[in-house]
Amino acid sequence: MGMRGVVAVLVAAVALSGCESGAPPAAAPTASSAAPTVTPTPTPAVGPTRTPAPTVTPSASPSPSVAPVTMTTRTRNGRDGRHRWTAAYPTLHGLGATAARRANAALTAGVDAAVRSDYDGGPSSTEVTPEVWAVDDVYVTVRVSAYFYAEGAAHGATLITHYVLDRATGRRLTLPDLLKPGTRDAALRAMSAFTRRRLPEVIEVHDADDGTAPTLANYETVTPLPEGLEVTFAEYQVASYAQGSPTMTVPWRVLQPYLAVRLPSGDRDPAYRDGARAGKAVLDAAADDPRVGRVALSRAQVAQYDGQWAVATMPGGDRVALRSTNGRWSVAEVGPAAGCTAFPERVRRSLALRCG
Repeated sequence: MGMRGVVAVLVAAVALSGCESGAPPAAAPTASSAAPTVTPTPTPAVGPTRTPAPTVTPSASPSPSVAPVTMTTRTRNGRDGRHRWTAAYPTLHGLGATAARRANAALTAGVDAAVRSDYDGGPSSTEVTPEVWAVDDVYVTVRVSAYFYAEGAAHGATLITHYVLDRATGRRLTLPDLLKPGTRDAALRAMSAFTRRRLPEVIEVHDADDGTAPTLANYETVTPLPEGLEVTFAEYQVASYAQGSPTMTVPWRVLQPYLAVRLPSGDRDPAYRDGARAGKAVLDAAADDPRVGRVALSRAQVAQYDGQWAVATMPGGDRVALRSTNGRWSVAEVGPAAGCTAFPERVRRSLALRCG
């Protein structure tokens, strides 16, 4: 399902939870409907309590040999009828002048599209937040999250879009751009077979046959990483709402026969970041531990397994192993072999931790 299809499914799910319906759709808001104001972080949408989006910060370079890419944002607020919106418009720094112009134009258009995402016409709000998701020597990936909340609903819905940008040209790349001509269907079948085998090992899958079928719509949210192509699934696509938007990394060896582009270099630990990306509670637990402190951790550097285990990699190379007990995260181990003692073997295997 494409972007509008996913939003329609999510909004329908929210409506079942008690949102107001029956009003005619309001006209789509535009980014120019209100004068821009510069603020450090977006104003949160009105709705039930949820884990807030992380503050947009400069991204850490994946290695000393790769130039850093940073981001600044300009927040705009608007209202259209009974729909309110807040959107942080990103600007990337660290690319060549021509590449930066092209990349930033694509991101601006992407945030505009997120602001105009479907809603049901009742009292509602949308909060759009960008985040530098991954940086390597070939690509920069920016995640744009649009959180929609219909007044009175039990919870909101988040639509996620990834913008994979070529560092050299600033051009946005989608999955077909990474593949040889005529190989798309074969590549999708390979991705489908891998994810169907791997997902049940990582999360509790709920009837995911449709969500993992070999269609482009199911695999449109991707991120090239040194270890493979990370796929982000939409809410409800392969699992329950409680499991959010799970991720699955398809190793490059699975896609090697179909690839038409240069792969990012480097080595990341853990090798496979499957399951759910860690949220603010995990990062706060790491930052509050005196062995870790306020180091440059981001969600892109943290892998979470089965809602109970997580591992973060610090800039110096040490790992931080965390576990959740009764919903509360704490640091279990810190060091180059963190997780090797504290985690069960199945978790170590899933996170591909190097031990011994």
